[in-house]
Amino acid sequence: MRGIPEVEKRRDLEHELQKMLYDEGGYIVWGFANQVDAFQKYVGGLVKNSTGRPLSGWRFDRVWIGKV
Repeated sequence: MRGIPEVEKRRDLEHELQKMLYDEGGYIVWGFANQVDAFQKYVGGLVKNSTGRPLSGWRFDRVWIGKV
């Protein structure tokens, strides 16, 4: 691509390649987290931590288990 000195020709080719990648390319999935976040109604004190991370953001040091 950088070997094409004409800016317009290079731009058009780059746009064409980007469209091909968008239309025919796939998604890159780096992996899947091996964990589950869940709780029961008799478990109390579950508060998400402040990191904002979607997985495993619970503070278990504040959890209690009681009767239904």
